[in-house]
Amino acid sequence: MTTSLPNGTCASRYDTFLYTHATEKLPYREGPVLVQVSLMHRGGIGTSAATAHNSAVVRGLEGYIDSVVTQIHDANK
Repeated sequence: MTTSLPNGTCASRYDTFLYTHATEKLPYREGPVLVQVSLMHRGGIGTSAATAHNSAVVRGLEGYIDSVVTQIHDANK
């Protein structure tokens, strides 16, 4: 979500999620059902000049994705 400010800057809220799916037995069903499971979430807010804002948001998202990949890599050592 991005908004333009009167002074020529932009502000954005951005999030990165990592989901997986699993089966789970629910008390009101006979068999297991497929459920979506949230494994990680990273989010942030960034402001920058309108001319450079797209690049700043992409760099922020890339940083979050890199941290998720590193966390998964480290967990599998």
